[in-house]
Amino acid sequence: MGLSSKCIRRWRARTQMWERKRNRRWQAQTKGDVAMHGLRERERCGHAAGWEEARDKVCGWVRVRGGFL
Repeated sequence: MGLSSKCIRRWRARTQMWERKRNRRWQAQTKGDVAMHGLRERERCGHAAGWEEARDKVCGWVRVRGGFL
């Protein structure tokens, strides 16, 4: 299997690009999910508290989703 180092470098750069793209999409998606969940929690509690408070309430759920919020 005689892959030249140039070819390998190019392939690695491409895969890293894919990874970054996928990660960015996933993070945006999860942030949206968490925000929506926080809003729902807030409505159920019947008070328009700050996002911080709502986040504390769902913090276990946030951690399940990846823990970067």
